[in-house]
Amino acid sequence: MYYGMLLVNEAIGNSKAKKHVAELGCLHRNIIAYGIYEDSSLARLVLINTQVHLQDASLRNNIEVSLDFTSAHEAEYTVERLRVPHTQAYHDLYVRDTV
Repeated sequence: MYYGMLLVNEAIGNSKAKKHVAELGCLHRNIIAYGIYEDSSLARLVLINTQVHLQDASLRNNIEVSLDFTSAHEAEYTVERLRVPHTQAYHDLYVRDTV
C-alpha cells in the first residue's frame, strides 16, 4: 500500500491548480488508465498493469502501450514508472525509473 501511495502522490503532484482525476477508457483488459487534469487540461496520465506476475513464474509478459498526443504545439513528456520484480515483492521496488 505504501508504494501505491507514492504513485498517487507523484500523479497528483503539488501544484495549486484545481485537480480532477478521471478513469479513462483503455482497449487492453489488463491496463487501467487514469487522467489527472489541472484546470481542465490533462496534466498527467497513470497507466496500471493489473496482470499478476508471480515470483515463481518463468516468463513475464510484456505489454506495449502506444500513446498518441495530437496537439497544435510541440511539448515535452516525461515518463516515470514504478517497477517491481513480481507481484508479491516487498523490496527491490523502483519508484522512479525515468524513461
